[in-house]
Amino acid sequence: VRIAGIDHVGIGTDLTFLPGRTPRPMEWTNWPYWTVGLVTRGFSDQEIQKILGLNALRLLEQVLAKQPWGPYVLT
Repeated sequence: VRIAGIDHVGIGTDLTFLPGRTPRPMEWTNWPYWTVGLVTRGFSDQEIQKILGLNALRLLEQVLAKQPWGPYVLT
């Protein structure tokens, strides 16, 4: 069963910098290993770029473009 396509996935990195927290295997410091793993599983360069950040960037651009908060956040 497929829940979401390649345009709707990403890797969360929001817990890495909490004080006293030990890094875990799924964190951004291991992205080189993630990239190698995705390549070996047959993902294209474009798909890997989406997973590693382009999807998140696209979402942020869409959210920040909405009013009324867009201009306040970007100024």
